[in-house]
Amino acid sequence: MVRRFVAGIVALAAAASRQALVPLPSGAALALVACSSAPPPVAATVDLIIPPIGAASAASAPPPAGASRAKGCSVALSAERVQMSSPTCYLDQHVEDGGVLHYPCTGDGPVEAVFADKLLYRGELRGGEVELEARTELDWDQDACRWGTLGTIRGTLLGGGQLAKQKLQWTYADRVIRGTGCSAACRASTTFDVHD
Repeated sequence: MVRRFVAGIVALAAAASRQALVPLPSGAALALVACSSAPPPVAATVDLIIPPIGAASAASAPPPAGASRAKGCSVALSAERVQMSSPTCYLDQHVEDGGVLHYPCTGDGPVEAVFADKLLYRGELRGGEVELEARTELDWDQDACRWGTLGTIRGTLLGGGQLAKQKLQWTYADRVIRGTGCSAACRASTTFDVHD
């Protein structure tokens, strides 16, 4: 019986590849089981917006999240020595290696400063004055507390449409968000020289 069953399956498989029907031996029963190691295809919905011909180009679309809002001109920022409220302070924002400030070449608008550790400050240029800030949070292992930080950059960037070549001020302060018996809060400051 088993031999007839196996012979029937072999004949059926061979015939299926030729797309013909093969009769089973009398009294034989056939059960077919199909297995596949390939997973089913993944279906994903994708939203596409295709403007009509002659409509605004993709360049006028808002930038993706995380992309730079500031366009136009750039200057290098080089930091002087960072002054801390205590020599044991830990600063979660590192600006001592300098960065790049992006600003609109004409008029007011958004500004960004990017530093070596990918720290991003965002703010505005208004009437030649810049004000930017960056906030971070961290869990500090030394005291098991959750800390928040705020860094700001302020000063005169432009005067009469030209770089003012004045120093920009950087200040830093941290605060406890959550925890008890936390370390003392830290403050820090420095100035940036501006270079084209």
